[in-house]
Amino acid sequence: MHEILIYFLGIPESKPGQQHLYRVTSVPPRTGATLPPPVCLTCVPEPPPTLPPYVFVDEEVYLMKTKFWDEDDDNAVIATPPPRRRKKKQKVTPTEPSCLYHNAVFSPSSTYYVLECLGPGIPYNSLYKTAMPKPKLIVNLQNNTRLREMVAKMAMPQIKTFPVQISGGYQAHVRLHLPPGLREDEITRYPLVVQVYGGPGSQLVTERWRIDWNTYLTGHKDFIIAQIDGRGSGGQGHQLLHKVYYKLGSVEVADQLEVTEYLRDTLHFIDKRRVAVWGWSYGGFVAALALASPKSVFQCAIAVAPVTNWKLYDSAYTERYMGLPNVTDNYKGYDEADVSKKAHLLKDKMFYLVHGSADDNVHLQQSMALVKSLSEAETLFRQQIYPDESHGLGGVKKHLYRSMGQFFDDCFQKQVPPEFKAGLRNDIE
Repeated sequence: MHEILIYFLGIPESKPGQQHLYRVTSVPPRTGATLPPPVCLTCVPEPPPTLPPYVFVDEEVYLMKTKFWDEDDDNAVIATPPPRRRKKKQKVTPTEPSCLYHNAVFSPSSTYYVLECLGPGIPYNSLYKTAMPKPKLIVNLQNNTRLREMVAKMAMPQIKTFPVQISGGYQAHVRLHLPPGLREDEITRYPLVVQVYGGPGSQLVTERWRIDWNTYLTGHKDFIIAQIDGRGSGGQGHQLLHKVYYKLGSVEVADQLEVTEYLRDTLHFIDKRRVAVWGWSYGGFVAALALASPKSVFQCAIAVAPVTNWKLYDSAYTERYMGLPNVTDNYKGYDEADVSKKAHLLKDKMFYLVHGSADDNVHLQQSMALVKSLSEAETLFRQQIYPDESHGLGGVKKHLYRSMGQFFDDCFQKQVPPEFKAGLRNDIE
């Protein structure tokens, strides 16, 4: 029987932020034998578990510092100067982090493929031939050298990734983007902004490299950005993924609230009075529900192009997760996920609603239904409608992000007088 090799992208067990290229054969090695396990072609070899975490510098051994979160790029190496000067001193230079997130594009004949390294370091890609026992590197196609040089001169956010225990015995995958100047042993407290999405099977916390609005908020405004993958997210097994089935807007919102409370109450450098949330599309839906929560974890929220009523969204997506909105199926699930029915819970909270009039994904009707309910509940809110803009708001991104940044400034200034802003001592709990 002719052997067929199958290549696929997969996530290693217990490492939901990574993505690697695997290979498996379709034919057992001999009749009656079981198929061999998939071979990971890009996984980084694990160090022996019995060895302590040491780093070798100039033939001296120095102990690493360990914390409850991962230090991603540098693993918080603490090395003191050598006790004596050596004649042949090696120059220590920062090393590029191992590639942990890959994509692969195969040729029509599957003889060659382009392997894209997408993070956590600067992306690069290479051409490989599908040889055995391991692929053969043909040429490095792109190294992004100029980008690498530019980023080396920038003050980038400090990235911390760690798990947090949540309800039901599960763990949420959490990533913090900290301001470049933040020092954990100092007394300065910073605002916390939680970016949410929360759609079934989605992931915000991955090893992909990116510079985005989070980078701007941490570097320019000294905000701490949190991303939380809880129940319903991908990469952590079917059991956790299916927790949102027939009840969108429930446990995924609860996990955002629970983890945010944990971060707020555990990390001393977070200002408890300046905590906000924002999201786009499904994330706007989650952000609005999180702000409406009786727990009052967030002082303000931005919902960009949010779904507010699942009866108004496309049936192919909605019915996959929610079934039908009738009394014999899931009327209760649709009713409890209706943001419009929670408009009264947004009173005395700052809420910013953004939508494009030409949105063909989440129709403007969704926001208009919420606006009507907010008005009837006499709930004050801020609104921005972009004429002729689609779901991505591609033609007004600069204006959008400026207005969102100004909204957070207004929110945090309302919560804390100017004399208590980040950079000054703040002893008020």
